[in-house]
This record gives sequence, structure tokens and C-alpha cells, in this order.
Amino acid sequence: MLTPRRHIAVLILLALTLFPVAVIVYNHMGEDCFITFRYAEQWARGKGLVYNVGDRVEGYSNFLWMALMAGVQTLGGSML
Repeated sequence: MLTPRRHIAVLILLALTLFPVAVIVYNHMGEDCFITFRYAEQWARGKGLVYNVGDRVEGYSNFLWMALMAGVQTLGGSML
């Protein structure tokens, strides 16, 4: 019988084993990533938080990620 401590250890070991598999299997950038990249690019270029200049619609799903990508773009790095 598993003690609570061993039970937790088994769960941690299982998570550490399955996480790399999930990263490999689900390693893709979906449509939402590129929408966020576009907002970050426009913001880094000084055009504001817009997808197209003139359209004031919030379309990104994660502000912090978009802000980080805009910072990377501003510093000359690649968002990909």
C-alpha cells in the first residue's frame, strides 16, 4: 500500500515523465499565437494595441505575453 508520501512521489514522477512527452506531441503554435504576435508587432512599432491601424478592437488573449513579445520586438529580437 502506498503511503501518502510515496503517493505524492509517484504523482510527481509521473508528471515529470509525461510533461516532456506532452511538449513534444503538442509543440505547435496555433492561430492565437500569430494574432498576439501581430498586436505585439504593431505596439512595438508605435501604432498602439491594434491588429490593423485604425481598428481599435482588443483581440489578444494574454496581455502579459503580448507585452513581453512587444518588448522583445522593440529590443530587436525575434518573437518566434
